[in-house]
Amino acid sequence: MVGAISIVWFGLFQWLDVWNAHFDLHTWHYYAYTPMRLLFMLLLALALIGTGRLVLAIVRKQWGPMQLGPIESVVAAFFLGASTWYLILFVLGLLGLMTRYLVVPAFVVSISLSLPLFSAGLRRLRQGIQEGSAAIHLLEAILVCIPLGALFVLWLQVLVNRGLSVAGFEYDSSGHYLPYYRAVVENGGTAVNELWYHFWMTKGAGLHFVAVMLTDLQGPQLVSFLFLTMAVVTLVIAVRRMSGNLSLSFGAGVLFLAPFVHGFPYYQKLHIVTLAIVGGMLWLVTLAWRQGTLLRPAWLIPVTLLACAATLHTAPMAAILVPFLALTYGSFAFAYRHNQARNLYLRWAIPAGMVLITVLGVLVLNYSTAGVMELTPFRLFWNLANQTRFSNVISPYLMLFLDEGTSAATGNASLSSIEFSRLASLLQLSFMPSPLLYFAGFLLLAIAVIFGFDVKMRRIVLQNGILPTFLLLATAALVSLTVRQPGSIDRFYLFVLFPLVLFLVMLPADAVRRIATEAHPRELKSAMPQLILAFAITWACISSAGLWTSSYFFWNSPAALGAKVSFEFGKTSFRDAFLEPYISPQAAVWPRREISDACLAARAAVLADSQPYTEKVASSRVWTMTFLQEAGCHIMPGVEFMMEVSNRFGNQWHRIVLGNQDTAVGELKRIGVRHLFIDLGNRDETAKTGESTSVFGCLPYSPLLAPDSVRLNFTVKRVHGDAFLLSLKDIAREEEVPPVFTQKFAQKTAAHQLGIGDMPGICSRLRDYYAKWGEQWPVRSDPSLPKLQGWQ
Repeated sequence: MVGAISIVWFGLFQWLDVWNAHFDLHTWHYYAYTPMRLLFMLLLALALIGTGRLVLAIVRKQWGPMQLGPIESVVAAFFLGASTWYLILFVLGLLGLMTRYLVVPAFVVSISLSLPLFSAGLRRLRQGIQEGSAAIHLLEAILVCIPLGALFVLWLQVLVNRGLSVAGFEYDSSGHYLPYYRAVVENGGTAVNELWYHFWMTKGAGLHFVAVMLTDLQGPQLVSFLFLTMAVVTLVIAVRRMSGNLSLSFGAGVLFLAPFVHGFPYYQKLHIVTLAIVGGMLWLVTLAWRQGTLLRPAWLIPVTLLACAATLHTAPMAAILVPFLALTYGSFAFAYRHNQARNLYLRWAIPAGMVLITVLGVLVLNYSTAGVMELTPFRLFWNLANQTRFSNVISPYLMLFLDEGTSAATGNASLSSIEFSRLASLLQLSFMPSPLLYFAGFLLLAIAVIFGFDVKMRRIVLQNGILPTFLLLATAALVSLTVRQPGSIDRFYLFVLFPLVLFLVMLPADAVRRIATEAHPRELKSAMPQLILAFAITWACISSAGLWTSSYFFWNSPAALGAKVSFEFGKTSFRDAFLEPYISPQAAVWPRREISDACLAARAAVLADSQPYTEKVASSRVWTMTFLQEAGCHIMPGVEFMMEVSNRFGNQWHRIVLGNQDTAVGELKRIGVRHLFIDLGNRDETAKTGESTSVFGCLPYSPLLAPDSVRLNFTVKRVHGDAFLLSLKDIAREEEVPPVFTQKFAQKTAAHQLGIGDMPGICSRLRDYYAKWGEQWPVRSDPSLPKLQGWQ
């Protein structure tokens, strides 16, 4: 029955085609769109659980049971199924077999297999609620219901503001990630394609590809929200098992979910999924540690599977997982040396070794196909690149453009002085309530001192499984000291939230448990004040964080929240939602929209001369020279607004932006780019207008855009205010470029632009490199030249 529903759902979603066919105008299709997306998240969860059920069955048959409760079995199956899907989709992508004909049947079968396990989990949950409600006292009910209510409100806000919303894009996700996902789905695989930028970083993002395949370009954020939800569930279950306190468990969920209400907009990227997989892996490690069975194959295999999937998902994670797993399993083998672990020899090294093999395989594969192993840290891997092989796919001068446009420390891997503020930011400490940080910090120091002398405290810490959480945080902190990759590493370190919250919540709980074990039954009353104080401080900090975050949208942006709700109830179109202005009461925050009127005007002009935009039309590609903050411009259906550095410029980018005009025109036609878009307006700080008018990239400073070349090769297709759409003359009417464009263009390229750096100087230096080396690889930046101001 459920399999039939999933088949019907897939057909209906493709038939509705709201994103492509009804982007501009509101129709009745929008009323079905949000329910269909919610159903997709449920079906995806069931598909992963169904696959995980098979994995659990194999593990139990071959290596024995894992001692999981019904609800824990559902959560474990979800993560094991997700890891299995990532491994399978990784292989299918490499073989070019990632097609609907294979994915949809597997999707349907997996959903059908999930029902027995999922039903058992629901029955156990219902039974637990009935038993708990019958035995719970009024005060206990209040202590449970308040954090549970706060958690539900937070979850609902994140669902509305991020999970189902069409807002929250930024140029990186809409300019790079989403077009890449679409290209993979169109090509049926992850082989090197013209969207080069993230080839070696996201080809393991199988479920994002599946979401685009089965829904539309808005699908990846549904995957991220589903995994965020499962991360919350996992954290609640973990704290419940470790502390035995339901109120504390829901409070931990509140503390974890709080920053997602108004922070971290990158739901189209991989970071939330990585966070959830790492959290699931840590949860399994903690469970096995508490049971004393971490080195048994029944636990060893699932943990290794999740760790390898996290590495395939984003290869830099291996730099943290390899030392973490080695330290954790080594510590466990040492701690339980008088039990069975001493007879297991090097079994404790298997997870770390498998992750190391996985990442080495990915790096070798990338190097053999694209000539570069990875992008993070950027300069380390670029110095090792095979530029001859790399130049078959991508212009090495694009990498020189990145090299010259970023600070000298960016992308290097080296030990440096400890920056405590930077470390605190990466470890996600900034959003935590200060009382909780101070309290947990005090307990950490106290426990560290007592640990060496107090056998009972040592036993509590070891048996409760808090040590792996600490080791994960410590490993992440150590790795952060070696890499400087602003922006990228900040987002990458989102996974730290899970172990951080688990650590800050369980540390006070362990201290309370130590007090309770010390008290004699007749003297228990003397221990109660400390117990209540520790619990009250922890619970109050968690609740205050949730309440403070919950108030954000109600008090700061009710109009924006209302616009999202209106779209999600089917009352507005995609175009309306993207045009909705966001106006903050804070003076420092500029108004913004996802799409500008100028982008829409340019899109209309391109579509007027092309075939129906449901088909793939080469002439619909537009190279934008403006650094578009209205990031939705890059993903509008029918027209591709392509930005430097990373979209579809092939291996001859240097010929277009550094070569002569005749060569550049020929290369533009070869890659199907017939239109250039640029906004020449000026930024007005007083009126808060013109935010998206910074000229970015080397095309504006190229011989192709010199005044004589513009008059010879281009005509103005559309003018909207200060925004111009230029078209090559062989596909447009023979109209001269107006003098006003030439005048404004010269002023814009000569002016200093905030946040872009010395773009003219960077591009001039690249021209010098091109004149010196041409296409004789390798080409390198000249370290003897002074470093120019870049954009980051």
